[in-house]
Amino acid sequence: MKVIRIIFLVFFLVFANVFIAHADPPPGPPTNPNPGDDLPIDQNIVFLMMAGLALGTVFIYRNKTKKASM
Repeated sequence: MKVIRIIFLVFFLVFANVFIAHADPPPGPPTNPNPGDDLPIDQNIVFLMMAGLALGTVFIYRNKTKKASM
């Protein structure tokens, strides 16, 4: 009985995946020919650098305190 359950489960999973897996339709034409104009990153680069520096400092500090307590 256990073998029949396993075979049924495998059979069901294989056919469920076959019916679920399908290709998406091809994408339409792009709406904006120049997508680089939408999100300029260079306006807030200073804030990104400060946040990265602060995050790096926190990780280094936590790593050093872990090693000191060992």
